[in-house]
Amino acid sequence: MQLSLETPSDLLKGLQILRSVGEAIPAGGILKAVAGIGIVVLETAETIRANKKECSDIAKRAAQDILMLTSQLTSNSDKDAPLSDDLRDRLEGYLQVLQEVSLTVTRLSTESRLKRTLRSASIQEDAKDCLNKLNEAYQAYVLQFSIATDTKLTALVREMRSLNSKLELTIAMNRDEPDEIPRIPMQQIKFGEEISRAEEKAYILRVEHGKIQAPARSLRAVILRRFEAKSEKANECHGFHDFKSEIRFRGDLL
Repeated sequence: MQLSLETPSDLLKGLQILRSVGEAIPAGGILKAVAGIGIVVLETAETIRANKKECSDIAKRAAQDILMLTSQLTSNSDKDAPLSDDLRDRLEGYLQVLQEVSLTVTRLSTESRLKRTLRSASIQEDAKDCLNKLNEAYQAYVLQFSIATDTKLTALVREMRSLNSKLELTIAMNRDEPDEIPRIPMQQIKFGEEISRAEEKAYILRVEHGKIQAPARSLRAVILRRFEAKSEKANECHGFHDFKSEIRFRGDLL
């Protein structure tokens, strides 16, 4: 059954569930602490008489924010998974604000009637200050969550592109028959400065700097060995036969 997050009883149930999740997952102490403070503030606001309205507003806002920010944890089917480092950092920062708010609620709930009468305006300011702190903490948590999510997505996309590039490059190099030399499409090759050459009667074997254009548009620096047949001195078939002999001789030709 989905809780309304409006009535104190539903808010209390939600925080108790969250505390149970914190007890169940590895290193979930920070989650248990956040839920525990929410429960204390909510129960305090329900039982006091002094400044009850102000304390109830603060407690309700704190409980709603806690449950909204952690809703994914309580609804996730994999509740045994440990908390990530960035999530623990966000919860620790949020816990500090909740501790400050809890102290203010405790102080407001124990003031005498005379003191409340003398500092009525100050009580309103304290309550407003607590609500502002809760709002700022909520916004900071959401912002940090967005940054962490964007960072993870960026890393995931980068990894997927890298895997896709390697896969497509492997496919391109293995399109020919298995007993033939693997070939890379010419449009993916950029030739650079020549390093050395071996010139024979029927062919020239060049060693050059170069780059391979991967499918994801990234360039990878490589060393290229390029064969050129001399058609004016020997036909291409004879030159290619010599070239294959050179391959067997060298053994390390790519």
